[in-house]
Amino acid sequence: MDTARVYVEAQDRLLEIAGDIGEDGGAVPVPALPGWTIKDTYAHLAGVSADVLSGATPADIGDDQWTARHVSERADRRLAQIRAEWAGNAAAMKDHLGARSGLGSALTAVDAWHHEQDIRGALRFPGGRRDAAEVTDVVVAGLSGGWPEDLPAVRIECIDAEARWTVGPGRPGVRLRARVFDVARLLIGRRSRAQALALPWEGPVGTVLEYLHVFPMPTVGLVE
Repeated sequence: MDTARVYVEAQDRLLEIAGDIGEDGGAVPVPALPGWTIKDTYAHLAGVSADVLSGATPADIGDDQWTARHVSERADRRLAQIRAEWAGNAAAMKDHLGARSGLGSALTAVDAWHHEQDIRGALRFPGGRRDAAEVTDVVVAGLSGGWPEDLPAVRIECIDAEARWTVGPGRPGVRLRARVFDVARLLIGRRSRAQALALPWEGPVGTVLEYLHVFPMPTVGLVE
């Protein structure tokens, strides 16, 4: 993945959205992130950039205490202030991510891309389809690394992009043909169980579904 490009372009789009929606828009709840508003989500993104540049990122970037700190430290700031902080780190983040090719840097870009979709979904804006395949490459590698040996592999083919993956080692016993954006959102954990099961699977998907997403599935369906 071109980590710096994916991150920078997601950030540019999100900074534009933040500038357009104003403080009232920042108060909108984010269904993909229960308990968080749009402002909270931007606080997390700004916090990630600050920690990356200071070398304060934990081994587990999904750590709840770490992400909660980003929000609590910026709770008394306005969305415009949080936006300005994140924008102020943009050039340094581009240089930092461009100089590194490790998993941690890639996950920083994946995080920004998926939170863009979370925010778009909260605002009922169409999701940003670009780079869905690239961020999914990273997620598939992570899921495959922890795939249980006694489960069949999952073969995924995209119907709207030249992208395909096999999650897990060995011979595929479950198959899915779907849009690349839906695959990306499914694998990160942004589709409910009902939404996931409604996709056109072949094979015993029920045996593998709980291992086929990074974060817990939402209890309600998400629009983006």
